[in-house]
Amino acid sequence: HRPRLLCGMTDAHNPYAEPEDTETQEDRKARLENEVKGEIGDIVWLMSNKRGRRIVRRLLDQAGVYQLSYTGEALSTAFNEGRRSAGNKLIAIVAAHCPEQYTLLLRERSDNVD
Repeated sequence: HRPRLLCGMTDAHNPYAEPEDTETQEDRKARLENEVKGEIGDIVWLMSNKRGRRIVRRLLDQAGVYQLSYTGEALSTAFNEGRRSAGNKLIAIVAAHCPEQYTLLLRERSDNVD
């Protein structure tokens, strides 16, 4: 039982009260599974054509996954490692769910390297 607030106001009438969590564990699990399926579907769709692979390749290049993150300075190295970590997560998702397109992305990348 929650204590009453000042002036006899209960949580039901308190605009600052946290909303009740009515989502069940099963509902939450189903919602999260749907979100993951949607994200995977988005990645598969993006990787299904050359323009999408070019976008992913650019993101991976900007994340620095194909270069060293060490700069000789601790904070900038840590920053670079954080970017690489995000890029490596993207690689893991792409490689797990559309490995053929990831191989194609690498081939296209090597064709475009000057």
